[in-house]
Amino acid sequence: MSDSSASTKAKVHVSHHWIVIVPGDGFDTDPPGHVPNGLVAARRDAVVILTGIHSGVVEVEVRLRPFPPNAAASGWEEVEELEFVTTAGDMELWGFMETEPNGLPGLTPQGPGRYGLRVHTRGRAINPTAVPRIPFEHYLLDIWPIELGIDLAPSTEETGDQSSSPVDAIRAWARANPPQTERGRLSGSR
Repeated sequence: MSDSSASTKAKVHVSHHWIVIVPGDGFDTDPPGHVPNGLVAARRDAVVILTGIHSGVVEVEVRLRPFPPNAAASGWEEVEELEFVTTAGDMELWGFMETEPNGLPGLTPQGPGRYGLRVHTRGRAINPTAVPRIPFEHYLLDIWPIELGIDLAPSTEETGDQSSSPVDAIRAWARANPPQTERGRLSGSR
């Protein structure tokens, strides 16, 4: 098997340290607010990548692959890999608060399903307070399909809370399992 991929680079304008991958029709899905590995996190129909800079321009290269890459590319400071699910099937990369198209292709051309994402970064720690117009932070995203089909993502009715945050999961458990005594009772619950 060859390791061929379609590759596109673009300058992306970021704000609030966020690059987001969301459905092409807009921000109907909130990106995850909790990023345990400090770089990338996902929930159904949304991915967030944290940048070093708060606001400014970063360079992003996207490689759409038919299968997982063999190994992480060399010359990068950080590399993280995860899976994400899209029911929308039309996921696009945007700088948070970006209003103009950045020239990057749709990231899930095969449609709804489960995808692999490997994020490589370089330059995140150079100057977090800078607001660069010429990028010094660079990102390489490898994306490949794992399993295709809209029925891969459970509905909200089947799973209840769809949040990826541990705090939200604990709150959901606490609501479903109220204390047996008054001590420790959740406010407002009876």
